[in-house]
Amino acid sequence: MSNQEIQDLISLGLIPGIGPRTSKLLLEHFNTASDVFKASESTLSQLSGIGPKLIEALKSKASYDKRSLQEMQFCQKNNIEILPYFDDAFPKRLLQCADHPLILYKKGNCDLNPPSIINVIGTRRISPYGKFICQKFIEELSAYNVTVVSGLAYGVDYCIHKNCVEQNLTNVGVLGHGLDRIYPYTHKSLSEKIQHNGCLLSEFISETNPDRENFPKRN
Repeated sequence: MSNQEIQDLISLGLIPGIGPRTSKLLLEHFNTASDVFKASESTLSQLSGIGPKLIEALKSKASYDKRSLQEMQFCQKNNIEILPYFDDAFPKRLLQCADHPLILYKKGNCDLNPPSIINVIGTRRISPYGKFICQKFIEELSAYNVTVVSGLAYGVDYCIHKNCVEQNLTNVGVLGHGLDRIYPYTHKSLSEKIQHNGCLLSEFISETNPDRENFPKRN
């Protein structure tokens, strides 16, 4: 896939009103984001759910190109891998979701398609007993070839990631913001340790704040 096609795919994701489902509809019909933008208004209007407002938005692509190019440059500078949904490295299990992201941004070193994955999440106000259970749970898992996924939030998430790092167990922190920041900031040191035997993952471009509405998408 060329850099231009990747940039166009990022631009497609930036256009208001065109979410994952509509984007997939367009890509299934035209094959690439570049072809979507090249399509005539008459051709686009023949597709179900593509009305005048969306067509007008698609024809304003040039206004999003600067931002998508900026994102590609940011990723290159910061060793962030851009994973389109049809890339072999994209998590295949996620493709089972009808509204899966077009692109994931990955920082670190790990396989997103391992034989076994377990997700661990929980309360942000973890009790001493909860911390004990997290520790014992990860200690038991460390004997198996399993990748652990959590959200790098307070409480259970932090405890799980911390113990995975201590046990050298591959783990993935899925974020509700861009990879140019860590929220909460107090977890920055842990996030850097995760990347040695795991990765940080986000569907959000850089400069995306950890706004409340992002976390249901992250989940």
